[in-house]
Amino acid sequence: MSDDTCQALAEAGVQFAIVAPYQIEGGASDGQPRRWHGANGHTLMLAPYHGELSGSIGFGDLAQHGERLAGALAQVAAERGIASIATDGETFGHHKRHGEMALAAAIGTLRRTPQATVTNFAAILDRRDDWQDGRLVSPSAWSCAHGVERWRSNCGCGATHESGHNQEWRGPLREALRWLAEALDAADGDDPDQTPQRKARYGMFTSCGWFFDKFEGHETRLLLRMAAFTLAGRADAEALEAGLVARLIHARCNDQRLGNGADLWYRDFHALLG
Repeated sequence: MSDDTCQALAEAGVQFAIVAPYQIEGGASDGQPRRWHGANGHTLMLAPYHGELSGSIGFGDLAQHGERLAGALAQVAAERGIASIATDGETFGHHKRHGEMALAAAIGTLRRTPQATVTNFAAILDRRDDWQDGRLVSPSAWSCAHGVERWRSNCGCGATHESGHNQEWRGPLREALRWLAEALDAADGDDPDQTPQRKARYGMFTSCGWFFDKFEGHETRLLLRMAAFTLAGRADAEALEAGLVARLIHARCNDQRLGNGADLWYRDFHALLG
């Protein structure tokens, strides 16, 4: 997320965006929304979720214990006046078995207690207008405490944090795919005949390709598959492939037996070019 994103949202009439607490300058440790000011008088409310609670739901076991979840929410609400959580919807029942049942139980418990009220940010923001001003950490992302480094460097943010793993491959991978994207843009412009390949060109930058730990993981391999699709059947495929591979060679797999990005490409993706 960036200030440009906030400006676009505000201009489109969006009233608020839910963000991580560290996406607001100063951290918004009180959990209260902040008013972001943009150009031409536009404003956007930045609504921070509770980082510890949300993390315990998404990556711990809090999503599987309804009474504990209700108690944790009520305690934070009593301390701050607001307890907000945000996580992937698929957490409940997919990543966390029976998580949807625990969530339903937690909501039921909270609705029966006078200590807390189940609500949402739209209703909260509608109750008052004297919110403090705040600035967005720009650019930033909810899933990386280092701005947007998760998508371009070995910042330490990963999925499993297994010993011996690193994300040194992120930088070379982004450089390689960015180079290919710019080369495709220069060659094709807005050619409507390239519509399927244009979609794959954007698919090369799917967020989850950088989210996990291993360059050789299936999420990152999907980015390379998209790259192969953009090259398939092109008259200039050989030259573009050579430029891509020259850059992928610097992206090394965590499993050293698999080599580097060039090795992966020739082993699994070169044949897709036809």
